[in-house]
Amino acid sequence: MIRLINNKKSSLFSKIHLYPRYFVNHNLSGLFIRNIQTEVISKKEASNPQLTCYLFSPLFNWHLDSETISSILHTWPAQAKVLAKFIVSFPFTYHSFNGLRHLYWDTGRGLTLKGVYTTGYIVIEL
Repeated sequence: MIRLINNKKSSLFSKIHLYPRYFVNHNLSGLFIRNIQTEVISKKEASNPQLTCYLFSPLFNWHLDSETISSILHTWPAQAKVLAKFIVSFPFTYHSFNGLRHLYWDTGRGLTLKGVYTTGYIVIEL
């Protein structure tokens, strides 16, 4: 919903301050990373290699070996591959840079309102 305020376009998203956006995005990226780590650890610690979808793959006639998955990904257009890589890598990079931002704050620097916004925009740009 876009409306004009003082002859300028304004939307609900532009009215939300920067900090809540960072807070939500940082927590969501942390959840994404935690879920991936939990999945990897549970597969590594399991005595039976047939976990989750591997357990049900014969029932649904899914072929989940690396050769089949590689041949499927090989048929994807370049834009889809780039998009998939971005979707997987963005939470890791965003969470890492935001973590560095918090470490910078732990040194006692950048804690003014201007410093918070500046480091926030740096995280967005990276």
